[in-house]
Amino acid sequence: MSKIFGKYTRERVSDIPFDIDDPVYKEYQQKVPHFTGQALYVYSFEKQRMIYAHGWENLLGYKDKTITLLKIISATSKRHFNFSNELNDKALQFLTEITTDLEKYSFTMILGGSLGNIFDRLTYSAVPDFINFHYKSFHWFIFNVADIFITLGVFLLIFKEFFTKKRD
Repeated sequence: MSKIFGKYTRERVSDIPFDIDDPVYKEYQQKVPHFTGQALYVYSFEKQRMIYAHGWENLLGYKDKTITLLKIISATSKRHFNFSNELNDKALQFLTEITTDLEKYSFTMILGGSLGNIFDRLTYSAVPDFINFHYKSFHWFIFNVADIFITLGVFLLIFKEFFTKKRD
């Protein structure tokens, strides 16, 4: 891979397309909905290759069976390439270097949000929910800042479980 890519991109991104005989590809092919004008890919950092791709011919001119993550991240103008490359490399560095600190932050957020709700319950005999999103007839549930921290903490734990390397 060319030296113009950052260290993490060179280590983690391949130019290998998906394997049409892979059972994971076949499962995605059956289950993932296809929408006109949209492209989708699933890349495995564990296998270091594409697992699934759809819709790339109309978007970038590559047939789905030949598209790779390297081709996708390379598909930018010369003017924006350095910025795009640095941004991609920083994202890969973040994903590569996540450690147990993420778990600590997650539990701290969950504990902080929970304590905030308990404090409100004990002090005001209620937990005031004041953030309300709605658009026309769509109405999202009402929540507060403590709920945001609890939810973010849980999402970070889920992210850590599914997207970071397990260390024995």
